[in-house]
Amino acid sequence: MRQTATHLLIVGAVITAYIFGFFAPVERGLASLRYRLLATPATGDIVVVGIDSRSLQTLNVWPWPREYHAQLIDRLIAAGAKRIALDIDFSSHSNEASDAALETALQRAGDRIVLATFKQPVGDSNGGFAYEYTLPVQRFVRSAHVGHVNVRVESDSLVWQHDSFDVLGDTPLPGMATLLADRPPDGLSFFTVDYAIRPDTLPYASYVDVLQGAVDPAAFAGKAVIVGAIALELGDRIPVPVHQVLPGPVVQALIAETIRQDRRLRPASPWLIGALAFVVGAVWARLFVFRSWQIGGLAIVGLALGLFAISVAVQKYTPVLPEISPVLAGPLVLYLLGLTRSIDRLASAFRRERLEAYYRRAMMSAVVDSGFDGIAIADRHGTFELVNPSAARIIGQPEEALEGKPVHTFLPMVPEIESLYDGGIGGGHSANFAGPLELVLQRDGVDVTIELVVNAARLSLQNGKREESEQRIVYIYTFRDITDRKEVEVAQRRAVEEAEAASRAKTEFLHNMSHELRTPLNAIIGFSDIIRNELMGPVGVPKYLDYIGDINDSGQHLLGVVNDILDMSKIESGEMAIVEDELYLPHVVAASRRMVEERAKAAGLDLVVDVAPDLPMLLGDDRMIKQMLLNLLSNAVKFTDAGGVVTVSARVEPDGAILLSVTDTGIGIDEKDFEAILAPFGQADASLSRTYEGTGLGLPLVKSMIELHQGELTIESEVGKGSTFGLRFPASRTCEAGVPEVPVSERAIA
Repeated sequence: MRQTATHLLIVGAVITAYIFGFFAPVERGLASLRYRLLATPATGDIVVVGIDSRSLQTLNVWPWPREYHAQLIDRLIAAGAKRIALDIDFSSHSNEASDAALETALQRAGDRIVLATFKQPVGDSNGGFAYEYTLPVQRFVRSAHVGHVNVRVESDSLVWQHDSFDVLGDTPLPGMATLLADRPPDGLSFFTVDYAIRPDTLPYASYVDVLQGAVDPAAFAGKAVIVGAIALELGDRIPVPVHQVLPGPVVQALIAETIRQDRRLRPASPWLIGALAFVVGAVWARLFVFRSWQIGGLAIVGLALGLFAISVAVQKYTPVLPEISPVLAGPLVLYLLGLTRSIDRLASAFRRERLEAYYRRAMMSAVVDSGFDGIAIADRHGTFELVNPSAARIIGQPEEALEGKPVHTFLPMVPEIESLYDGGIGGGHSANFAGPLELVLQRDGVDVTIELVVNAARLSLQNGKREESEQRIVYIYTFRDITDRKEVEVAQRRAVEEAEAASRAKTEFLHNMSHELRTPLNAIIGFSDIIRNELMGPVGVPKYLDYIGDINDSGQHLLGVVNDILDMSKIESGEMAIVEDELYLPHVVAASRRMVEERAKAAGLDLVVDVAPDLPMLLGDDRMIKQMLLNLLSNAVKFTDAGGVVTVSARVEPDGAILLSVTDTGIGIDEKDFEAILAPFGQADASLSRTYEGTGLGLPLVKSMIELHQGELTIESEVGKGSTFGLRFPASRTCEAGVPEVPVSERAIA
């Protein structure tokens, strides 16, 4: 809003300046340029008869007897001149014979003669002056018209405009040029002369030639003639635009030509110019004021050229003198204002940059002096030039003892650093950087390990305003004491090795124990099974059969735990490998379903299979996939209450992957427990009094096995509503092999 008000204020000031005429000098300059561009010839209907220097020399007398003028009038009338204007002062009497001769010639010419009258200043009794007309003597006026030859001089001392009429007492007095043009008045009291009419194209004849009959009479037939002083010594010179100074008769002829060609120029309507200035200024403020100075400058030049071209066209085809400077002034002031603001912003930015540069240098100096890292600068010969306190502390020498000394006296010169000194910048080596390097120094008889970086840099030094022709190469050493860090790294490496050894020992222990446990467990399970089936004869006591069944079930459970531990140890040790084969998922699902179906019925659950028969073949390990699916089904049955539903489904994802999932309506799992249930031996409920028993190896095994297949285990669960566990196999594991025939038994189960 504030910006808009500023723009409106500027445009308003421009319009006000236009109203008070401040743009007049600029417009006169533009008008002069247009006059030059629109130069046109005269019509040839107005002839100038000049009292030139040759006439004065030939007639050899001044002032001339009025008989000469009488003879000239007679010759012009005889030649058929339509109008004769005498721009000559006849305001005083001559001798009687001369006056009578002129009067007689005027009478013979009838009403075709125009005599000149003019205003001149006359002093008054108060010491001032007033203007009064100087008229021809009365005896001449009775036989001729009178026209004024006054000129209006503007502030630039040039004659731009002409008064069509003046007032003599109460009588309108037309201008001589108006009478010479012989055109009816059009109501304009004054107008701007069209100086585009070239004065050198006006027909011209010397006074003495006409007087002596040396000019063809046809040159005057049917034309208007103006007679007046051309000679420089007669002083009738008028300053005008374009042509600088012209004789008075020529100016009157140009004015008459302006009238004859209907080129009486008048200014455009001030209301129109003001409205146009306002509109252009407003449009500029909206489109260009926030643009860059380059775009604004081009737009200003384009606007100026466009306005000037329009003004040339308007002046050429209409008698209108267009004013374009007020229209251009608003955008120009707005552009200069924006340019000033841009310069201020640039100056402010430059000042800020200089302050920031000073600040950065001061800050860098403070960082170098107080930094933790050692920083040293050496010349191209390997001599210390600058050393910060940290570098002196790490090396174990005072700063003054290091500066000016060779670097290799205190720091080992390894091949990587030597190559920098050999090549330098542009010396044949592409690298100008070495490190990080680990070196060992002796400080007070103790080994100190440092980490060192060396880089070569080129310095451009200034000598006054002239840059030195030879640039310097320096070498920057940056190093720090890493003795403590190396000790920590050694301790960490030792701890990692110990942890890895402990993990290997644990894995080997589990692996060995699993093998050791499986042998007696197989014996327990086998013998208890023989006793339970009474293969060697009856037991005798029924209660013992129940005990033997419990022993067999516990052995089976413990064998499953041992197998899971053995599989987990193989996976952790990297010994588990998949045996790939093309599998038909409906067969795999059917086989896994048979293994948990009885358990699901005993728990009062519905076991639903939703597997499309047209699934593509899957490339995978049959045993692992069955074990993963069996683990998921066993968990679903375990954690779902009676009356619930467990669903096995399989589908092809949009990206070609196969998703095999198990969904239950059981207790669900909180999202925060997902990480715990996927960790080996992890439980969502880890308390000693938890409701559901288990080793916590089922899901970690599933996760590890699906990852061996380059797949992933997905989990979606909500407490109290159930869970969905998905085995997502990548599209790369699908193949288009034929679908095998499903056995009748499995078809019936499915």
